[in-house]
Amino acid sequence: MEWVPSGSVQSVLQETHKGLRETIVRRYVREALQGLAYLHSRGIVHRDVKPGNMLLGSDGSVKLTDFGTSRKLEDGGETMQTGTVVGTVPYLAPECVRGTYSAASDVWAIGCTALHMITGKAPWEGEARDHITLIFKIGNFTAPPRAVLDYAMSDELRSFIFAAMTADRHVRPTAEKLLQHAFIEPGIVN
Repeated sequence: MEWVPSGSVQSVLQETHKGLRETIVRRYVREALQGLAYLHSRGIVHRDVKPGNMLLGSDGSVKLTDFGTSRKLEDGGETMQTGTVVGTVPYLAPECVRGTYSAASDVWAIGCTALHMITGKAPWEGEARDHITLIFKIGNFTAPPRAVLDYAMSDELRSFIFAAMTADRHVRPTAEKLLQHAFIEPGIVN
């Protein structure tokens, strides 16, 4: 494995005790999306995208890590069914609570990760008393985390998070498509 001496995005968030500037969020999310687009083009689903699994190289580049839960989709399929919930609860897509994983699940998690990076708080923080309640809330998804609506951020970032956290995985954009979003590529109109 490549030596990445600068820790994780999670460790940066813990040190700052607040969110990151949007320019940094844009850079980190773009690089993570590029990694996801590469994995997805090869039929691999990460299944645990979050700031703690994004390591920073000495040049500030982001590297996705911790492939212990990742899986290759079988026979060119678009989803995999598991008997258990895999991943970190605040970043799980609604379909994951029901044991369905796909590239779209990773896209949801990148939306949650972007929200975490800008606010400095894990998605859904303060909206459920424990992980069981949170799993129920996510599985019955009706609205995004309050922070998406309440936190001061650009319209482009808010639009990016809403797109990534589209409830229906069938209409959720791909990592490749999100690389063309106005938040990632300023000047592009969506």
